[in-house]
Amino acid sequence: MGLFDSMARRLGLMDQMAEKLGADVKGQGPQVYREAVVRCAQCVHPTECKSYLAQEAGLKEAPDYCRNKALLEGLAAEK
Repeated sequence: MGLFDSMARRLGLMDQMAEKLGADVKGQGPQVYREAVVRCAQCVHPTECKSYLAQEAGLKEAPDYCRNKALLEGLAAEK
């Protein structure tokens, strides 16, 4: 698996988490979005994250292990 494949998968997980929480990370600008993607790429829980996203229809919070938990929940609360 190449670096770009790995980043693409992590980007997909982060986008799904943001969408399910109602957090507009992309709307915060490219620097905030890029930093969120990098934090997600450094996470050691992608399998757990994928499972968490698969079984939850609508989320109220990100899991405790999520490296973007504060950002995502803060943006969701702004709505």
